[in-house]
Amino acid sequence: MGIRSVLVAMLGIAVAGGSAYGAREYLDQSRAVAATDPAAALVTVVVAGRDIPFGQPIQPQMLQVLSWPR
Repeated sequence: MGIRSVLVAMLGIAVAGGSAYGAREYLDQSRAVAATDPAAALVTVVVAGRDIPFGQPIQPQMLQVLSWPR
């Protein structure tokens, strides 16, 4: 294996490691913010409570209201 191939492989490993570290730090910060005030991070959303066939008019009894994280 040539020196160029080894250097490219090492560079790839370094970039992958840096990306994994950055993603982990970002997710840890997001979890910390959500854990400090979980009630403030919720919004109310309306979702389908059951399968609704295409073209069928939506009735209120088909829907469900949930609290969902931002």
